[in-house]
Amino acid sequence: MVSVKFIDGKGNLFGKVNLIDFVIVVFLALFILKILYPLIVPPPVEWVRVEASVCKFGGEGNCVYNFPDWLYENIVVGDVMVDDENNSVAEITDVKLIPYGVNRTVILTLNMKVTSNEKGEMFLVEQKSLSKEESLKPSSRILFESPRIQMILTVREVEPFTPEFIMESRENLTLKADVCSIGNSGSCGSGFPEWLYRNIIVGDYMVDERNVTVANITSVELIPQGEDRRIILTLDTNLIVNDRGEYLFNGRPLKINSQFPFTSRNVLLGLRLLEIGEFQTLDRETRTLILLLENVSPEIARQIKPGLTESDAYEKVIAEVINKTDQPSRMMVITETGDVFERKHPYNLDLTVTVTLKSERIHDDLFYKQNQRVKIGNTLWIVTDRINFQGTIINILEN
Repeated sequence: MVSVKFIDGKGNLFGKVNLIDFVIVVFLALFILKILYPLIVPPPVEWVRVEASVCKFGGEGNCVYNFPDWLYENIVVGDVMVDDENNSVAEITDVKLIPYGVNRTVILTLNMKVTSNEKGEMFLVEQKSLSKEESLKPSSRILFESPRIQMILTVREVEPFTPEFIMESRENLTLKADVCSIGNSGSCGSGFPEWLYRNIIVGDYMVDERNVTVANITSVELIPQGEDRRIILTLDTNLIVNDRGEYLFNGRPLKINSQFPFTSRNVLLGLRLLEIGEFQTLDRETRTLILLLENVSPEIARQIKPGLTESDAYEKVIAEVINKTDQPSRMMVITETGDVFERKHPYNLDLTVTVTLKSERIHDDLFYKQNQRVKIGNTLWIVTDRINFQGTIINILEN
C-alpha cells in the first residue's frame, strides 16, 4: 500500500506542489476574482423612496430658491427619468410647495432605482449625481433629467420600498401617434427628410429587453401641413399596466400628448401620443386669433398686412391675416438724476394682428400644424411667401 503525505519533508503539497507557491496562486486568484466579480456579476438593483428639495433648474450652478411660477407648474407627478435603454430609473410621485421666508421651497418625493456596494452605500443606477463618487444619502445632490425638465435636487431622506409600478400586468392596445423627432433629440420638430418616410414601414416592430414585442406599426399616414409634412402612425402594442391603472411604455406612463420612443432595427423615432384605444376622427376647425407682436421695427411692420396667407402642400389656405393695428412701443427712460419714465419708442411698434387659421382638435386642445397648441399665452408661427412672423396669442374669438 502506497502512503502519500499531505505535506512532505520538502514542504510540497501532496509531494508535487510547493506549499508557498500554492498559497501565492490562491491569493492571486482571489484578488483577480475580486476585481472581475463586479464586471461579471452586476450589483443587485433595488428601489428606494427619496425625499429631496429642488436646488436649481438646469444642470449646473449654485442653489437658488426664488423660482418663477411657470417652473413650479412644469414639475408634475408621473414625470419619469430613463436610462440609455429607455427603462424607468426614477419617477416623481409627489410635489409639495412650502413657504420658506420670502421664497418657496419645492419638496419632491421620488421612486429611484439604486445599486449598493459592499459598504452598503447606495448609488443611482444612472449615476446622475453631480459627483459620480458621491453616494445617495442626505445632503447629496443629484440630477433629475426627463424630456420635460432638468433640475438639481438636494436629498433630504432615503428609505427602501417596493414601487407599485414594478408589479406588472399587460394589455393589448392600439395607439395613434405622430412622429415628433428623429433619434434621441427629445424636442418635437417637423420637415423630416424623404429617406425617413421611406424607412417607416408597416410591419416594423419594437421589442423590450426580454425580446418581447411591445409595439408593431400597422399603418403609416402622410399628412401635408403648411410647408411641412406630418407622419401619423398606428401601432398595436402590448403595454404594462401598473397598480394605478397607468399604461407604461418602456417604463414611461403614456398620456395624451406625451412623448415616447419607438426603436426598431430600421428607425429610432420620438413619437407624440394622439389617441389610445378607439380612434376619433380629428375635427378640423377654423378659429380667429388675436396675436401680439411687440417691439417690431417699422420695416418689418410694413410687410405684415391683411391678405397674407399660409398654404399647405395642396395650396389650400390654412392661415390668413385679416386685420392689423399698431401703436408705438413703450420704452423706459432714465434721466441723469435717476428718475425713471415710460415713453413712446421713437420708431418701433407693437402690432395687433388678427388671423384666421385652420386647426385640428385633439380631445380638448386645438393644434395648428405640427405641434403649435392654440391657447392664449402661447406663441404661434405664421409662414407666408412674403414674411415669417411669430406672435403671442392674446385672444381667441368665437366664430
